[in-house]
Amino acid sequence: MEAIFLVLSSDIVYKLPHENSGLNNLMTKTIRIKVLKITFILLLIGVSFKSFSQVNTGELQGKVIDKKTKSVVEFAKVILYKNETYIAAGMSDTNGDFTIKNLDSGIYNVEVSYVGYKKFIMIDLEIESGVTKTIALELSQFFWKKISLDTIVPLLVNP
Repeated sequence: MEAIFLVLSSDIVYKLPHENSGLNNLMTKTIRIKVLKITFILLLIGVSFKSFSQVNTGELQGKVIDKKTKSVVEFAKVILYKNETYIAAGMSDTNGDFTIKNLDSGIYNVEVSYVGYKKFIMIDLEIESGVTKTIALELSQFFWKKISLDTIVPLLVNP
C-alpha cells in the first residue's frame, strides 16, 4: 500500500488507495478533524505563553516638552535607574514621544537630558506588571548670563 501526505493550510490529509471510497472519505475527514484539534490546542498554548510572558513586565511611555514654550523636545535622552543601577534608556522622537518596554515591576528613577536644558530627574516612579505608565516630562532651558564686550580688554603682544 502506498500513502500520500498532502499539506493544505495546516491540514494533513492521509489518502488511502481508491479501493473503498466511502472508507477513504471517512478516514480523510477523521484525520482532518484530529489535525484541526491538535492545531487549535497548539495555537491556544502558544497564545497563553505569549500573554503570560507579557504580563510580567510593564512599560513606560511619555512626552518630553519645553517647560516654558510647551513645544516638544526632540531626541532627548531618557534613562531609567533602579537602586542607582542603569536599567534601560530611550530617546524621544520628532514628536517628543518615547517608549521603554519590558520593565520589571518596581520603583525607578527617571533622568532626562538634552543639550541646552537642565537635567530633569523624577524619583520613585512605580512601574507595574502589565501596565503602561504614561508621564509628561518638562525640561527647563539653561539661561546663560550675557557678557558685555566692553569688559574684555584685548592684549597686544609684540612679535
